[in-house]
Amino acid sequence: MPLTPNPDLLDCALGCTVTPGCNAASDPTAHRGPTPIAVLAQRGYDCGNACNATGVVYSLHDIMSRLLNEHQLGTDQVNRHPIVKVVLDKLCELAGLPIADDMGVAWREVVRLMDS
Repeated sequence: MPLTPNPDLLDCALGCTVTPGCNAASDPTAHRGPTPIAVLAQRGYDCGNACNATGVVYSLHDIMSRLLNEHQLGTDQVNRHPIVKVVLDKLCELAGLPIADDMGVAWREVVRLMDS
């Protein structure tokens, strides 16, 4: 389920609707405003198909940093966020570690957030 921003509403490759005029489509370092939660959810969901733990770790760092800094969530909220949980779930799978039984709840929440 790819995230496709409405081009009539935004001009930013990251789906920014918060800051009009954000030109991250041409310069990703120029993005202003928080990355929409639906974009972060899509990134977490996409990690479910990953086969490279290094790439998943980079994604996890980016997602957690954005939740902490852009969305101003506290450390406990970030640590327990459903997007973070699904990325950690994938890391456990790649490392051959046991996966928690209740991960279906986190995955369903991420899918819901993608549609928000």
